[in-house]
Amino acid sequence: AMGIDRIMIAAGEQEVESLDAFVVSIDGDRRKDARTLVSRLRQAGIRTDITDRQRSVKAQFRAADRLGARFVVVVGDEWDDGNVTVRTLSTGDQDTIDMKEIEAWLRSR
Repeated sequence: AMGIDRIMIAAGEQEVESLDAFVVSIDGDRRKDARTLVSRLRQAGIRTDITDRQRSVKAQFRAADRLGARFVVVVGDEWDDGNVTVRTLSTGDQDTIDMKEIEAWLRSR
């Protein structure tokens, strides 16, 4: 059976947007950096979200999965070196990406 949202899309009524990236902070100390990154990605037109409060990394990954995010961008200690870790949820592949390249990297996929 076709879901109501698919019927609405077929009728041109609404567009279901999937999430490009979900930002995860490894702990509360990284929360501010994570929020900064979310703002930056959104300004670049990348559909990005984050949990509304600090939760365990596992819970944050679950939220990313539930929201259908393609990538999880992890803000951890590598942030101090100007990097983030990006995990592709469909494959589990992980890459360390330079912060200067993150928008371009996400856009090219």
